[in-house]
Amino acid sequence: MAPDASAIWRYGVAVATVLAGTGLRLAIHQALPEYSPYLVFILAVIISARFGGPGPGLAATLLSTLSATWFFVEPLHSFGIAGAAAAWVLALFVATAVLISLLVGGLRDSLLRTARAESHLRESEERFRTLAEASARFAAQRFLVAAMIARLPAAESFRFGFGASCAA
Repeated sequence: MAPDASAIWRYGVAVATVLAGTGLRLAIHQALPEYSPYLVFILAVIISARFGGPGPGLAATLLSTLSATWFFVEPLHSFGIAGAAAAWVLALFVATAVLISLLVGGLRDSLLRTARAESHLRESEERFRTLAEASARFAAQRFLVAAMIARLPAAESFRFGFGASCAA
C-alpha cells in the first residue's frame, strides 16, 4: 500500500521545521543560555502541529528532543544527560511540546472538520433551494391548471374527463 501523499507532506514539514530549528539554534548557540537548548524547537512543534496535526507535532517533538540533546546538551554529541537540572529541563520540554502538539493539532483537526461541515451545509442548502424552487413552480402550474379547469363549462370538463367535482 502506497503512503498517503498528504501524510508525506505533513511529516515532511515536521522534519523540515526541526532541521530549520536546529540550524537556527546552531547559528545563535552562543547567545542563548546554557539550559534553554529547546527554546527554538517549540516553534517547530507549533508549526508542525498546526500544519500537520497531532501526529506530525509529536514527530517534531521527538526529533527536536533528539536534535537538541545531541547538539546542545552536555555532554555534546551524545544522548546522555549530564545532570538532574538538564533532565528536568528535558522533561519539561517534552511535556510542553506533547501538550502543544495535542492542543494545536486538535485545533487544526477541529477547524478542518468545521470547514467540511460548512461545505456540506452549503451543498445541502443549495439542494434544498433547488427543490423549493421546483416545488413552487410545480404548485404554481398546478394552480393554473386547476384555475383553467374551474373556468371550463361543466359539459367541457366532462368531455375532457375531469368530472363534476373539478368543475365548480
